[in-house]
Amino acid sequence: MVYSTPVKNLRGVGEAKEKALAKLGIRCAGDILRHYPRAYQNRAAVITAAEAGMTDGPVSLVLTVDAEPKDALIRRGMRLLKVRASDGTGVVHITFFNQPYLKDVFRPDATFRFYGKAERVRSAVTMSSPVWEVCPEGDESRLKPIMPVYPLTAGIGQKFMADLVSQVLKGLGDIPDMLPPPVILDNSLCTENTALNNIHFPQSEKDIANARRRLAFDEFY
Repeated sequence: MVYSTPVKNLRGVGEAKEKALAKLGIRCAGDILRHYPRAYQNRAAVITAAEAGMTDGPVSLVLTVDAEPKDALIRRGMRLLKVRASDGTGVVHITFFNQPYLKDVFRPDATFRFYGKAERVRSAVTMSSPVWEVCPEGDESRLKPIMPVYPLTAGIGQKFMADLVSQVLKGLGDIPDMLPPPVILDNSLCTENTALNNIHFPQSEKDIANARRRLAFDEFY
């Protein structure tokens, strides 16, 4: 893979996705790398089900599905999938709309990290359409702690965009640096490869700051 590789050559990009990406100014692998996140979600600050619904804003919960999901048609054109999951401190009732295929994903005893707004009504905790990730072998530490939030258009979702970026970073391998080593050293900058990896998938706030500083320096240089 090279910077000029057309997006249509990437896994998961058909004609419809290609046209949608073009609306974002993305036509090749290089454009994907330069489509920077507009914000980030810190999903590493996991709370327990017992703590959920006590604060405003999105939260992260690591939960294990403890019952077969229930899919129901609640009205014409609207299906509701109910997932019951827990972490030992309490139970969370999670709902998804018009995604019946998720019934085959949320199998009993499987563990996921959910990110979204949690609400508490009396003793019941609920989440509606949270972002979810499978915990490999039930271990949430193997998931990325901070996830990017990209500018999007119709037909392009956050997960799809993040997957495209991952695909490009892996395909390009070690990205060569445009700056001479002395310039990097004299200005205490990270490498181009590090900056592009960390602007998309940072491990910390410091990673984000260093990546932004390097990429801003590139523009001035």
